[in-house]
Amino acid sequence: MYKKFIKHKINLFCKNIHHKLRLLKSKNPKEYWNILNISKNNNTHSMHINNFYDHFKELNENNVENLNDFDMNSIMTTNNDVINSDFTLDEINNLANKLKCNKANGIDNVINEFIRFSPIEVRFALVSLFNIILNSGIVPEDWCISLIRPLYKNKGSKEDANNYRGISLISCIGKLFTA
Repeated sequence: MYKKFIKHKINLFCKNIHHKLRLLKSKNPKEYWNILNISKNNNTHSMHINNFYDHFKELNENNVENLNDFDMNSIMTTNNDVINSDFTLDEINNLANKLKCNKANGIDNVINEFIRFSPIEVRFALVSLFNIILNSGIVPEDWCISLIRPLYKNKGSKEDANNYRGISLISCIGKLFTA
């Protein structure tokens, strides 16, 4: 009796999903493909995390040869009023309205939609925050951390780290600050 009940509920669930997909295919194609891709993104493989760590660490090694040619004093002595001016609400509004939706968040878990559709009070808070950072020179640590998500290139062995592209997920507020 229990197995029959479970089978019935699974069938109802599948019918509901199929019905929802049929409706979404024409009304909201983006949501349609998001639902279809949910199961595709959950594929697991036996690639060990240390292989990714070593691979991306090797790609990110600093090339210090050209650092000696760089004159740090030339930047520090340059005074640029435009760069050093305070942030304004208009700037934040313009930048926030240009943020793309459906993008991944960084380590702070703030998504672009939160900023883009935020009320004026949040925008004022961002103006204040950005001006404090600009005047103090102290940037939040979370804005300096990038999460690297390996994305399979759909070619070659899934066991080879070279067949993955590293997608860097950074703070959306930090991105807005540097835009």
